Amino acid sequence: MQMSGCELTHVKGTRFSTRTRQRHPVGGFTGRARYEGALAQFLPYLRAATFTGVGRHASWGNGELRIIAAC
Repeated sequence: MQMSGCELTHVKGTRFSTRTRQRHPVGGFTGRARYEGALAQFLPYLRAATFTGVGRHASWGNGELRIIAAC
């Protein structure tokens, strides 16, 4: 498996905590990555991640991913 394309942009954002009444930085990357090769062993994990989100701040909406199969 190898990455065959990558188009990422860093995004900065903030969230507001009603409990502490403070703003907190929330950032991440948005874009597309393309992989080629033997991906079958990773697909169960990637499919699960489409429902749960991955990484930091997933509970605030970050960490979304989509799987698009190229034909």
